[in-house]
Amino acid sequence: MISLRARQVRNRWLNASMKEVCPGFDSLAREAGVVSTASFIFCLSLVPAGLAAPGQKRWEYQIEARPVHSSPAVGANGLLFVGGNDKLLHALDTSTGKKRWTCRPGEQAIDASPAVGPDGTVYVVSSEGAVSAVDGTSGSRKWQARIGGRAVSSPALGRDGTVYVGSDNHRIYAFDSAKGAQKWVFETKGLVRSSPSVGLDGTVYVGSYDYKVYALEASSGLKLWDFTTEGAVVASPAIALDGRVFIGSEDQKVYALDGFTGAKLWEFATGGQIWSSAAVGQDGAVYVGSDDGKLYALNDNTGAKRWEYDTGDIIWSSPALAADGTLYVGCDNGCLYALDGVTGKELWRLQTGARVWSSPAIGPDGTVYVGTTVGKVLAVEGTAELAKSSWPKFRGSAPGSGVIAPPTPATAPVILWQPEVVPLRQGTNGTVAVRATGWPASFCWYRDGVALPGATNGYYSVAAAQRSNDGIYTLVISNSAGQTTSQPIAVAVSNVDAERLVVLEWKADGPTVVKLQWADDLGPTARWHGFLSSSTGSGPLVVPGQYLTRPARFFRLQGWAASRINRVSTRSGFRLSGPSGSRYAVEYVSRETGWVNWQVLTNLHLTTSPQLFVDPESSWAAPRVYRVNRLP
Repeated sequence: MISLRARQVRNRWLNASMKEVCPGFDSLAREAGVVSTASFIFCLSLVPAGLAAPGQKRWEYQIEARPVHSSPAVGANGLLFVGGNDKLLHALDTSTGKKRWTCRPGEQAIDASPAVGPDGTVYVVSSEGAVSAVDGTSGSRKWQARIGGRAVSSPALGRDGTVYVGSDNHRIYAFDSAKGAQKWVFETKGLVRSSPSVGLDGTVYVGSYDYKVYALEASSGLKLWDFTTEGAVVASPAIALDGRVFIGSEDQKVYALDGFTGAKLWEFATGGQIWSSAAVGQDGAVYVGSDDGKLYALNDNTGAKRWEYDTGDIIWSSPALAADGTLYVGCDNGCLYALDGVTGKELWRLQTGARVWSSPAIGPDGTVYVGTTVGKVLAVEGTAELAKSSWPKFRGSAPGSGVIAPPTPATAPVILWQPEVVPLRQGTNGTVAVRATGWPASFCWYRDGVALPGATNGYYSVAAAQRSNDGIYTLVISNSAGQTTSQPIAVAVSNVDAERLVVLEWKADGPTVVKLQWADDLGPTARWHGFLSSSTGSGPLVVPGQYLTRPARFFRLQGWAASRINRVSTRSGFRLSGPSGSRYAVEYVSRETGWVNWQVLTNLHLTTSPQLFVDPESSWAAPRVYRVNRLP
């Protein structure tokens, strides 16, 4: 049976002669009351009976307790999984919306979104803090772990089988997916309602109410870096193939961060706080919603706005991108929108009858699934499967696993950047890392030519660094297309905090008191501020780094016969605290020493504490790392 449905033609729909496509089209048109079939500007398309046009509802499923905060996860076995306020995990048939089974994994509502593992196991978090693994076929519970505190953070699944989840008790947890045993816990200083996201190298990224975005080492939970915003971070990170992290904050800004260092690459200000999590397009566009009612498309390299679409109401839902470029997002005004991802033009909207806080999921046949605040789960006709970008929707993939999708086909690894030396402060945690392409890949770290046990991530974490960690490190990266080895990376552990110093030198006719002054600008309105004085008749005068934190300063010397600075240079040094009268041997390593052969530079006699030491050779020598040894 063929039915006729009137709708506007999009360029991807057939508008050739219907007489050629469907014999008997004229009689069908007359039965449908169509006056003319000569022009298809307004559109008649052939749609099999029972199949709705894009934007039309295919089915709905009612969960008795409202609302549905959880975002659906699409399984590989024709099942859709969604959590409800009725404390149940629901498994639905994706074609019909019929219930296959329900499971009560915990004692409270399920606000978090489920994640489906490669073997079909469904991981879900109940609001009281119960983390459960459920058999995706039968609905039986495999294991449960308790984290304490309210939990709305959705689980993420590492490729090694680790389950990561955040909690209102300020912590991020890692569990073994096989038994549910806790592997590690990391504590922030705020609620963790952001859902963890896992990068290609295994790094775990997550936001917190303490205004920070964290990067954690996958196997140990050690902090690799943190970045501070100006508001609580409720949104979840989206990750690009090159490791960049995109995330919004309640400070109304979207940030792009270097996934390896945490450095800010750019920021974009919206007009409202951001709970919506970003999606990344195949062309690199970053899509994100805001409380100002607008959906934004941003250039991933610069943060420049490509377009914005104003819904007129709050957007908490996160956008989802289809392979044909259609962008779907829910809104507080009750609409599910479909927009052209390139232009931002509205394609259609569906009024669901209730607010849409759930984020859309896209099935392999293009069907769009989303929940509403009146307890309904909707299946809506879409146009294409999920986009094959690194992060096309909330939680990354259709199964909602929270892990970046690797590129296909694989290309041989290429190292883009690596450090020559990594100075580590003795007793602190540190990381050795490179930046490379060719994911997914396997890794093996070596120190002085010997493989390090368990060092199989894209970075190597050092806990409480000691001198025994000194050495030359290399990383071998392998995938199905090839293998590459990094250049040597030196690790040098120091027990002092080196700083770069500015040295000003002058000459005077005799002893005098000289004061160094600075100003932000020159001219008659310049305001000169003074600090650092010297009672000698000639330099050098050392300006510590903390005085040079502003982008531009002008310096002058004030005092008798001290009108001219003869020389400005930079040197390295450090401040050493210890008992007055104690003696220390100052040692260093550099490129010239191979970074591993420590050389004695001089002996230092403390007359005050702390005492500033300036390396007299450092103005012309290659960069150095310093340490001290106390002498008898």
